[in-house]
Amino acid sequence: MCNVFKWAGQYFKQIRGLAMGQRLAPALAVAFMSKIEAPILLRHPILYCRYIDDCFVACSTQSEMDACFKILNEQSEHIKFTREQPSEGWLAFLNVHIRLSQREFDTRWYKKPSSKNILIHSLSAHPLSTKRAIVRNMVRTAISVSSNQEHREASRRKAHNIARQNGYLIQSVFSHRQRHTRTISREEDTHKITFSIPFIYDEFSVDIRKCTHKAGLQDMVRITEVPPANLKKQLVRNRLYDRVCSTPSCVICPFAKEGDCMTSGVVYLITCQMCKEEYVGETGRPLCIRIKEHLDGLRRITISTPLGEHRARRHEGAHVDVAVSILAREPDIVARKTLEAFWISAKDPHINRKEERVAVTQELTPFTDLCGFRMK
Repeated sequence: MCNVFKWAGQYFKQIRGLAMGQRLAPALAVAFMSKIEAPILLRHPILYCRYIDDCFVACSTQSEMDACFKILNEQSEHIKFTREQPSEGWLAFLNVHIRLSQREFDTRWYKKPSSKNILIHSLSAHPLSTKRAIVRNMVRTAISVSSNQEHREASRRKAHNIARQNGYLIQSVFSHRQRHTRTISREEDTHKITFSIPFIYDEFSVDIRKCTHKAGLQDMVRITEVPPANLKKQLVRNRLYDRVCSTPSCVICPFAKEGDCMTSGVVYLITCQMCKEEYVGETGRPLCIRIKEHLDGLRRITISTPLGEHRARRHEGAHVDVAVSILAREPDIVARKTLEAFWISAKDPHINRKEERVAVTQELTPFTDLCGFRMK
């Protein structure tokens, strides 16, 4: 269950524990902590709370607290606990500030000083109901974790300020008339057909629901809105540092972007550096593997290969260099073959053999203008 990851072209193996983000990690952390905390529970502290690996302990004396802290750190050589001291009588635990006052615990809502207090902005392209629910849930949480009226009012004001910083008008969020919703049994709900629509804006969603009511389909169709792709989904990619060229004497990356040689599913162009004649091909494998096969034929002057024949016929066996670039990326083989046919017809590459020059069919010819090709 150890994690293996790649960094800057090298592979590393985690020899202990699990990587953060794995689904199994929280369950194993709970099991591990249950063993660590067992000796502490036998001492019966005034209060002991834990969430995953964050613990809150209240003891009767400072010496008892020090003893519990020492016992925790003696349970395993691979984990060491740190502790926070109360500040002005308050101690933070998760999203709650706790203070011992007259043998009772006072609580209020807590936000870390480093928190940016960022919510989905009021102008964001999300359903209005979703944005209202986010603000209401934040305020409801702030109130529910506060122990008395004074702390509830302070927590409410803090939540309202955060909402205003994100463009919300508190009056419009909480004065909105709540519509009466009826509870639908699971049996009734399962008979409805789910109609998923992309969320564009609220008025559009309302119009869609009006259409279903107008058609009398409200009891047959359940409309759900699919949120739009956010910047994280569009910009962030896994294996961020994989675009590293490790191909010796690469003839691809120097003429494009570093790491292009590892791209799969491409239509590529090989250009002879001596005579500028071209070859168009496609591959579903990593491009560097297919180009290596071409270079082997070129180096050995293998007549059965396009580049080998080109070197023998056009340059009489003299040494030639080539450059490689990517014309198109397409994972689907049928679409990739079609793109290859377009590019061959558009460029008329002389290194391609006649039997390799795929003719563009009459069905595809009308679309060549859309691709920006001028047929030769």
